[in-house]
Amino acid sequence: MKAGATLAAAFRTPAAKTTWTLGAVEGRRLQSPGAAEFLAHRNAQIARCARGGQWTLALHLFQELGRHSVLPDVVSWTSVISSCSRARQWRTALRLFAELRLCPELRPNVVLCSAAISAFGAGGLWASATSLLEELHASDMGERPDVAAYSAAISACAKAARWEHTIGLLALMQGLRLAPNTACLTAVAGGLLSCGGRQAKVALEMLADPSSDASGGGDGITARALVQAAEE
Repeated sequence: MKAGATLAAAFRTPAAKTTWTLGAVEGRRLQSPGAAEFLAHRNAQIARCARGGQWTLALHLFQELGRHSVLPDVVSWTSVISSCSRARQWRTALRLFAELRLCPELRPNVVLCSAAISAFGAGGLWASATSLLEELHASDMGERPDVAAYSAAISACAKAARWEHTIGLLALMQGLRLAPNTACLTAVAGGLLSCGGRQAKVALEMLADPSSDASGGGDGITARALVQAAEE
């Protein structure tokens, strides 16, 4: 199942649409002189807004690229989608990701896909999150899913109480010697505290096991503390 096939489910509840459209630069594949310099400057502005948590300004600057007949590149898309995802504006992030899918000349990178996976998780679309992770594995972009991508997918599954998938992804991380990040630990612990269950506890204990590659040293200590807190 491709992630794009389930994007429509994310938009059933009305949400503010972005004003960016591919039609704004339709047919303008040859950009004006100075466009590259303008894009580099605008990308730097969008990135600064993203780092500062100003997702609305980042989105505004991104949308203005179309008004200047300048095509956004992967850096532009990555910054604005990451900004919206971190700000919990998951509907906007996924709308942008869906539009990016319509640009065959652009290939999403791991950072961008990790942001999209997080947005899927925030929207409860755990199946789309894992599907996109699988797509990253199968791609020939030269990059493989990193800690952020795996942790985002695990968080999505844990929040949805899909413990079989959570455990499976944790096992894959162990095989790749990747350590889940703190957000992932918190999501798994939160799922255990909210619904309990043997599989949830198994998932958390996998993280807490000091002999496990997935425990990640310092995060392993955090995970063991979460296990103890969940059992109290």
